Amino acid sequence: MITIEEFKKLEADYLKKVKEEDRLIPQNDNDKSVLDCGDGWHWVLLDRNQCSEEGDAMGHCGNSGDPRNGQRLLSLRKEIKRAGKDYWQPAATFILNKDGSLGETIS
Repeated sequence: MITIEEFKKLEADYLKKVKEEDRLIPQNDNDKSVLDCGDGWHWVLLDRNQCSEEGDAMGHCGNSGDPRNGQRLLSLRKEIKRAGKDYWQPAATFILNKDGSLGETIS
């Protein structure tokens, strides 16, 4: 079993390899900020049950492995501005089930 310290080191190593620009997602009008946490951070509801952009930016499947009807993605994101354009940089992804419960965390 992996310890939290080992996981944190693996994650830090991965993030060093991935350029920040590769982790940015253009803002999509269909994605809705449901909670402004301040300092550019938002909880964003993605009105779909899978998102390859989220998965690519975060290094996970974006729920493409087993998407189910009624599921949505809930993403903790930081708003980033580059060259006059608005982007999101995701930090954590949750599956929001049809009944409102949180499913798998895919961060």
